[in-house]
Amino acid sequence: MEIEWVKWIGFGLSFLAAFIFSLFYISLSSFSRIAFSRFLEDRDKEVRHRFLSIYDKLKISFEFLRILFLIAFFIYLFFLFPSLRFWPLWLFLLSLSIFFIFFELIPRLLNAWKRRAVFSFFLAAYRIPYWLTKPILFISKIKESDKEPLEDKEPSEEEIQAFIVEAQEEGIIQTEEGPLLKSVVEFGDTIVREIMTPRVDMVCIPKKATLRQLRDLVIQKKHSRIPVYEGRIDNIVGIINAKDLLEY
Repeated sequence: MEIEWVKWIGFGLSFLAAFIFSLFYISLSSFSRIAFSRFLEDRDKEVRHRFLSIYDKLKISFEFLRILFLIAFFIYLFFLFPSLRFWPLWLFLLSLSIFFIFFELIPRLLNAWKRRAVFSFFLAAYRIPYWLTKPILFISKIKESDKEPLEDKEPSEEEIQAFIVEAQEEGIIQTEEGPLLKSVVEFGDTIVREIMTPRVDMVCIPKKATLRQLRDLVIQKKHSRIPVYEGRIDNIVGIINAKDLLEY
């Protein structure tokens, strides 16, 4: 009889722990690094820096503990209801339903409803699970150290584009500024040959040309700036702005 009570207590505690860590993990995952930083704006700079430095480690910690207690919960479920082993399909459907409702749907609804309250509770209680998973984080750090250091790599165009989209969503940059920043990123990979004008197609004027010739050229070609050359077309000595002609 005592064993049965122990099983039920373990069942309840593992359910509660799996639910809490699911809530924490979903809450933390709903914040991008930028949103996380903005949420901590009212905190001290030192506190904000500490949380941002362990942002990825916290996600690993809560995900690990979530999975651990989920496994414990379903093991207790199996031992408390052994007859389910004769109905594997029903066991699978029941487990899937419990997981989806109690460890996905309800935590997401709670996070959407009281996001700030959930996250404030998480900030107050993060130390215990974080220190409990220190060995796992240490192993993860060893694996990361085997990889090529990211500091030596420049961010890829895809990473910069993703950062711009994220900043737009968080309201850090205006919506209309997004396309402009993206075009700057794309322009960085453009080679000169793609945008240069062939020598034979250059619109320019000799230094000895008259103002009338210059005016006619501007009207004909409709360029706002005209290069000025002396002798050979390769010898560019200046640039004329079309608006400067208004003075004459």
